[in-house]
Amino acid sequence: MRVFIEKKGFEEELQFSGSVSGLLGLLGLDSSEVLVVRGSEVLLDSDEIVQEDKIRIFSVISGG
Repeated sequence: MRVFIEKKGFEEELQFSGSVSGLLGLLGLDSSEVLVVRGSEVLLDSDEIVQEDKIRIFSVISGG
């Protein structure tokens, strides 16, 4: 699967199939700090992703 991580500014190829939370754990990312997107769909921690997917991970920014 191709994974683009916006915060780190790079894209990499990973061998992974499983849940979004599993992918984030593998990458050392916290689900409360990022959005995971497949195509135009924002994914939940429990959503399954497969090797053929192209995933983008974006940092969540909040403030007052």
